[in-house]
Amino acid sequence: MDYFYDKQIRKYIVQFIRIFSDFKSQRGFGQDGSALLRTVPVNYGDPSRIVAHIMKNNSENTINTVPFISVYITDMQMAPDRRTHQKHNVSAYVTEKEYDAELGEYTDQPGERYEVKRHAPVPYNITINVDVWTSNSNQKFELLEQLLVLFNPHINLRTNDNPIDWSSLTYMEMTSLQWSGRSIPSGADDVIDVATLQFKIPVLINPPVQVKRQRMIHTIINKLDMLNDENLTLFNEKESFESQFTSYIIVTPGQLKAKLQGDTVTMIDQNNILDQLNWQSLIEGYGEFQPGYSQIRFRRNNDVEDDSNDIIGTFSFNEQDPSKLLVTLDPDTIPNNTLGTIDDVINPLESYPGDGDFATPAVNQRYLITQDISSQSLWQITAFANDIIIFDGTTWSVFFSSGDNQSIETVYDNQSDSQLEWDGTSWRKSYDGIYSPGYWRLYL
Repeated sequence: MDYFYDKQIRKYIVQFIRIFSDFKSQRGFGQDGSALLRTVPVNYGDPSRIVAHIMKNNSENTINTVPFISVYITDMQMAPDRRTHQKHNVSAYVTEKEYDAELGEYTDQPGERYEVKRHAPVPYNITINVDVWTSNSNQKFELLEQLLVLFNPHINLRTNDNPIDWSSLTYMEMTSLQWSGRSIPSGADDVIDVATLQFKIPVLINPPVQVKRQRMIHTIINKLDMLNDENLTLFNEKESFESQFTSYIIVTPGQLKAKLQGDTVTMIDQNNILDQLNWQSLIEGYGEFQPGYSQIRFRRNNDVEDDSNDIIGTFSFNEQDPSKLLVTLDPDTIPNNTLGTIDDVINPLESYPGDGDFATPAVNQRYLITQDISSQSLWQITAFANDIIIFDGTTWSVFFSSGDNQSIETVYDNQSDSQLEWDGTSWRKSYDGIYSPGYWRLYL
């Protein structure tokens, strides 16, 4: 394995020390009678006799400065009860914000995408001692009262704010308390007292992660331009040029079509026969699927480069049928309803006033009819198939006349929970249908 060092144990120690870094001790009173406080210093260091002797300047006549808190590791053992399989790994998918080099700032658009593969960490239990050095009982009571109230019996410990670090949060638990100890040399008179608090911290030591840059491959468009010598020179110099002729070559895997029906997408071949293609296997050949981020787009414009009217949605795999892709469409990309809503699509010869739901119609009820009706019918109006009729509280009238309207119109059908589109000849679901190669795209 190549050399690596991420200072993981050091990070646990640093955060541990920070918890003890702001306790205070009273050293008297000011002229106004207020308490004078001083912050108790905290250092990392084992209480060896050599270190203690150095701290006293190699003299038995020097007393260590108190109050003082020292922190040090006394033990580190593996924790097999928290161990996972050594080959276990979990990937996290990260999307950066796009960086505008000219403005020198990040935009609100997505930028580079990465896969961060994290491998199983190794669990350990670290035992840490905290020595509280004091010169008298009152000073000892003062510091311990501030310390002991925190641990009942543990508090959380976070080593960093990295959202994809699965080992950043742990806890420290106080396991024992030695009220007084004399293991640290403090002079012949033993004027310094040391109380020792022992803590256990479950930690995870992580191996390096694997970071891969995501590549999006959906539809490949080769743009071919015919240039004269002058424009060819401009092209080679990466300057703007004028092309005489442009063509496009669009490549889609297998030249398959995508059929959108409700919330499901299937693949069909050039003869409109269902293809039992495994969506997951197809996508794995081009990149990594990112739940909640990977998109499927359906191009409704005739121009393959015009994405202004794209229907956009996120997708997931159908575990029961791998040939079907489950889609959640973004409502903001669905065309607006130019004609509002209708209550249902009905055959007016089978459903009529006085029958069932039509016995007491409500004001502003609207129906799209599939057959012609006359003023002699129970509806008492003349209307034609594909018209929309409306009730005003007294009589029925024609709200939308299909024979007089050749423009594109859309209406929402509350009964089928779908949008319908009038193309000048007939009604159909506005975005459901078959999309040819190049007019459906996957963004991973």
